[in-house]
Amino acid sequence: MSRFCRVLWGTFLIAASLALSTTQAVFGQSSSTRLSARFDAGDRFEDIRLLGTVRLHAVKLQGHRLASLSALAWDEDEQILYAVSDKGVLFHLKLGFQNGMLDSARALAAYPLTDSKQQALSYPWADAEGLAVRRAANGKRR
Repeated sequence: MSRFCRVLWGTFLIAASLALSTTQAVFGQSSSTRLSARFDAGDRFEDIRLLGTVRLHAVKLQGHRLASLSALAWDEDEQILYAVSDKGVLFHLKLGFQNGMLDSARALAAYPLTDSKQQALSYPWADAEGLAVRRAANGKRR
């Protein structure tokens, strides 16, 4: 994993898991926030440079609630952050940066995880805890 991906993943994971709002908001809306009273965008925590944090507002996308994210994976070619929820939904998120710092995230799409017959997974099989993107940085889109 590239250094950028480690920094982005660590920063976004902390923000997503600790800062999910329970209020309804407009589709895909987020807001910049501080990670903590001790850290701000650009600061270092151990060997990680924090590139900013965003608060993801509770939104429904294609009937699926954006909440309880368990894993993240960055697709360098598509510039999309994939996130999988405890309910078995894969979300596509578009990140926004200003002056090199993360300042927004917008949900683009939601897809339930399915079995070989294209049926949505049910508990406990839907509770995914890991995510990886193949060929995420091979210079080819799609």
